[in-house]
Amino acid sequence: MGDLEEARAVYFSDANLKEAYDEEAGLKNSSLSTQFRGCLGQVKFLLKKPDIKTLVDQAREMPNDLGEGALFGKGDWVEVRGNDLKWALARISDVQERQQNGWDKEAPENIGKSPPLTRFYYFGYGKERVGRDYDDFEIRTPREALENIFGKRPFVWQQYALIRLEAYLRLEEHHIYDFDDFDIYLTVRDWWREWLEHSENADFLEEVYRNEERYTQKLLFHHIMTPFKLMENIREDEEDWDFDDDSITVYTYLGILGDGTLMVTIVFFMQIIIPLILLYTSTVFGTEGSSRRGAGGNEFNRRFNPPNGTLFGSTTWDQFCDQGGSLQGKLLLAAVILIYLVQVIPDTLFAFYNVAGVGDSTFSKITSLRRIVYEQRKDHFFQIVGFQLDRWMNTAYISILYLIMLYILLMTENILDIILNALAIIFIHQIDENIANSPWWDADNRWITAGTLQLVIQSVVDKRVLGNAGRLCKAFDIDIEVYKETFDFKGSVFSNIPSLRDPQQAKRDEENRELKESKASRNVTTFDESVAHFGIIEKFMSRFGIYRNGGTFNKYEDYRVWSRWDDVVFMARLPDNLDDERLSNIKSKTPFADLNPFNTFIFNVAYKVGTFYYIFVDVYKSARTGDWATMPFRIVLKFIEGILDWISYFIPFAFPFIVVISLIMIPSCY
Repeated sequence: MGDLEEARAVYFSDANLKEAYDEEAGLKNSSLSTQFRGCLGQVKFLLKKPDIKTLVDQAREMPNDLGEGALFGKGDWVEVRGNDLKWALARISDVQERQQNGWDKEAPENIGKSPPLTRFYYFGYGKERVGRDYDDFEIRTPREALENIFGKRPFVWQQYALIRLEAYLRLEEHHIYDFDDFDIYLTVRDWWREWLEHSENADFLEEVYRNEERYTQKLLFHHIMTPFKLMENIREDEEDWDFDDDSITVYTYLGILGDGTLMVTIVFFMQIIIPLILLYTSTVFGTEGSSRRGAGGNEFNRRFNPPNGTLFGSTTWDQFCDQGGSLQGKLLLAAVILIYLVQVIPDTLFAFYNVAGVGDSTFSKITSLRRIVYEQRKDHFFQIVGFQLDRWMNTAYISILYLIMLYILLMTENILDIILNALAIIFIHQIDENIANSPWWDADNRWITAGTLQLVIQSVVDKRVLGNAGRLCKAFDIDIEVYKETFDFKGSVFSNIPSLRDPQQAKRDEENRELKESKASRNVTTFDESVAHFGIIEKFMSRFGIYRNGGTFNKYEDYRVWSRWDDVVFMARLPDNLDDERLSNIKSKTPFADLNPFNTFIFNVAYKVGTFYYIFVDVYKSARTGDWATMPFRIVLKFIEGILDWISYFIPFAFPFIVVISLIMIPSCY
């Protein structure tokens, strides 16, 4: 048993785990230890972050107890993808294997074979222990360890491979590169091998890559391939990624694709204008034929405006709650509000939970992926509009809509009108979802599937870095002087150094690539495709060159400067061989994972929104990247967004209490 294996065994003895848990939570010999463990999240034994030496040593020594095909064992530090689809640091506390369900050992084709196993990974300890059958590509080696072993050159290549993949994928059915049939994983694997064995990469291959054990090489490849494997899972795993999810709306499409503005505008105005018309009609005109209408037929004046004309000035409870309605109306109102209580409130809270991005539904996963792109500022304007509308219309809007309905019901005497208004509000609430789930909207869900694949690319490709030579060299450890010499840059203005974003050069390079590959395939139509847009307006504007960089699988066309990529993917310096002492003094900067969905929900809602966390983070990012010119605008924009988020998250919490009060008050006052 090696030193690392021995350390794993000692650390994960039950007594040591319990002692470490209590000491690091500061709760040893305290009754709080049992009462509040579920609320402490990651404030436990995992709180002590590992140093880089620990991560590097782990990646270089394969555990002896690994199951067949496994890469990670008990005690390993890993990055795990949580329900919010973000990678975070965690330590495996246990691994268990179980025979897959449905495997028949008596079947002729299975005789003599070992049963396939489902592997369960567990993280945490005690009541905070969380585990499930994680997919192999939902767990990976920490990037910090791999960068210290292999350097940053493989991660430059990953950026290149994602942009190259986007250039290949097509939305056209039956096309040779149709995204629905294109073998993403195997194609990218072949590109990896070509890059690895390229003559320009000989120094990396001989001096770094082949000096590591096969196990460590697998960990690198496994890490690099995680976004590509996720794309295949999105496309093929219909159980985990069911795009028939009823929660998906027209706003979701706009947030993902950046297209479809016409329909979104129509639906948005319908959902805003119709409730306002109902509200105005019931307030000002009352109910036709009602004996209870105030002067001039104004029901609002009758309830709220006393005879002296002072609004609310001397309104009494008896005047507001006159109890003049019929018994049938009271019973019907009570029934409607009771329906709200048992159906609308759970639906509203479930929608709110999904919008927070911690659920298991496809809509929640899309929201999580969309939030990652938004927080990293990698999206386009209409994507941002769609994302924000999708959030607001699934949180505050629903609650406000039904609160308006409660007021309208109070102002309505005609029993038939009560029923019709209640039905109308349900139609208004669901119109954005009903249209998105219509068969004519997105046949076979091709557009939303393709858009989600595009989101994966956007979540990893760092266009801010790729579009600036200085940031590129700093982020990927490239010698700036070598970079300038390679591209024959003689000027003194740093900002003029050629970057990996150049629309003119990209257009020329892409035409050359398409020509070469069309000749190789003897098919001149292989790449003959217009930019794919989902919306009518976007298609029209794109045809006349007004709308650029908005098409699906075309958001990085300005970065397809293959003539520069051919050099950049080999430029990153080889890793420094830091001694153990220096590595031991460097702590991991990867945030800890909290794999409890409820804890993540509380963090995303109560902490991030309640404390205006997003405002400070965005300002910090702007300052860190030197975006001083846009900082005042960002502060104002983020402050407005923070206020709206706070309101949109507070109202759904207050909504159930208001409905409960209304169940008692409105029928009695009607």
